[in-house]
Amino acid sequence: MENIFESAEILAVELFLLTPEKGKQPIPIPIILGKEGDVFVSWCPIIDVATQGDIPEEVKENIGEMLVDCFDDPDTFKPKNSIS
Repeated sequence: MENIFESAEILAVELFLLTPEKGKQPIPIPIILGKEGDVFVSWCPIIDVATQGDIPEEVKENIGEMLVDCFDDPDTFKPKNSIS
């Protein structure tokens, strides 16, 4: 089994948090993109979600949609906001 992290690319997706005090605040979310066999995979270690796809653009789009869904869902874990 190959190590997908040997050739992994680390990205930062920016999501925006709406706060009553400061309005719209960007929050960088790290994403790890790699290849496992013939499939590209992406993983967000902060909320521990992952996706896969045939091309890098597909997994980037998939993980972005998954993050939006996770943050919109009131029952999913959210990282603490450290913006001050």
